Amino acid sequence: ELALEKDTLWKQAQEALALFEASSQDLTLATRRLRAAEEAVRERWLRTAMEGDSLEKLQQSRYGYYQVAIEALDAQVRRWQHQITLLEYAPRQPEDSQYASPAYQPLAIDAALLNKPLPPDLNDQINQATAASKPALRGLYVWNSQQFISKTSDLGYIDQLKSAGFRRIFLSLNRAQLSAQKNKPAREHLARWLERMRSQGMEVSLLLGEPLWILPKHRPALLAIIASLKHLPFAGLHLDIEPDQLTPQAKRNVDITKAWLATAAAATKKSPWPVGVSMHPRYFNAQDGWPRLGSSLVRIGVAEVSLMIYNTHIDKVTAIASPILHANPDLRFLVAQSVEPILTVAESHAGTTQPAFSQVMTSLTAQLRQPNFAGIVVQDWQSWGEMKP
Repeated sequence: ELALEKDTLWKQAQEALALFEASSQDLTLATRRLRAAEEAVRERWLRTAMEGDSLEKLQQSRYGYYQVAIEALDAQVRRWQHQITLLEYAPRQPEDSQYASPAYQPLAIDAALLNKPLPPDLNDQINQATAASKPALRGLYVWNSQQFISKTSDLGYIDQLKSAGFRRIFLSLNRAQLSAQKNKPAREHLARWLERMRSQGMEVSLLLGEPLWILPKHRPALLAIIASLKHLPFAGLHLDIEPDQLTPQAKRNVDITKAWLATAAAATKKSPWPVGVSMHPRYFNAQDGWPRLGSSLVRIGVAEVSLMIYNTHIDKVTAIASPILHANPDLRFLVAQSVEPILTVAESHAGTTQPAFSQVMTSLTAQLRQPNFAGIVVQDWQSWGEMKP
C-alpha cells in the first residue's frame, strides 16, 4: 500500500510539474501578445490624424488590447495556481524551492492606452467606432460536442470563431460522454481541452437540457451529474430545461412553476460554477407569466438568463427583450437567436450569410444597450457552420 501511494503521488507530482511548465509557456506567449497589442494601440493612435477609418481602427485596437490583457491576466493566475499545486509536492521548504519564486513579475497593464484623450470634436466618431468594434455574437449552443471538440483541435478554427465575435460556448455532453467521465483518462482529456479553450480566450459552460429534471423524482439525476463533473474547469453551468417539452401526463398533479424553480435552486446550490438558464420570454410576462420570476431567480442564485426570442425582425426582438431587462436590473440577460434551417424564415436567420447575420446582430446589440444585457447567443453551432460564409 505504501509503494502504491508513493507511485500515485509521484505521478501526480509529474502531472503538476507538466501543468506548471505548460502554464509558464502560455504566460510567455500571452505576454508577447500583450506587448504586440500595446504597440498596435500606439500605432493606431498616431494614425488618428490621417483621414479614413483610422479612428475606428484605433477603437478596435483598444478593444483588442483589452481582450489580450484579460487573457494574459488569466494566464498568470493559472500559472500561480499550478505553482501552488506543485509546491504541495516540494520536498524542501518553499523558500528553497526553484519553483517558489515567480519567474514573472505581475503584468503591467497600461490603462492609459484605453483612455488616451483625443480631440473633443471627435467624441461622436469615438462613440460610433466603439459601438462598431464591439462584437455582437457572444455565445454558441453546441449540442454535438464530440464533433466540436475535434474541430477545435485546429487553432485556426478557434480564431475563426473569435473573429466572428464568439467568446462563450455552451457545451452539451451526451449520455455516453457523461458515462465516460467516470474514467480518469476521459476526465483528464476533457479538463485539458477546457484549459486549452480558456487559454485561447473561450469560456466553456456545461449545457444540460433534460426537461424531466424539472420533476421532483428526476431531480436527483441532474444533481448527480453536477456532482460527478464538479472538478472540471467549466466556466459555468447552463440549464436548458423547457417545461413545454414535458408531456401533459408528466405535468399532471405538479406545480410546474414551483418544480422548475426548485430544480434551478437545487442546481445553483450544488454547482461549483455560476448557473444560467434558458427561458421563453413569456414566463416574464406580468399578466400571464410566472409571478415575481425575476426576483425568484435572483433569490435562488441564478446568475444569467438566456431569453429564447426566435424572431428575425430585430425591432420585435427589442420590443420583447427591453421591458424584461428594464424590469429585472439585478439579472444578466442574453438574447438567443436561431439559425436553424428547420424553423420558418420569420423565426430563423438560416437563409442569410454569416456576415449578413453578424451585421443584423450588431444592429440588435446596439438597440439592446442596457447595463444588464450580456450579448447574443446563437442556436446552434452546427447550423451556424452551415450558413454561407
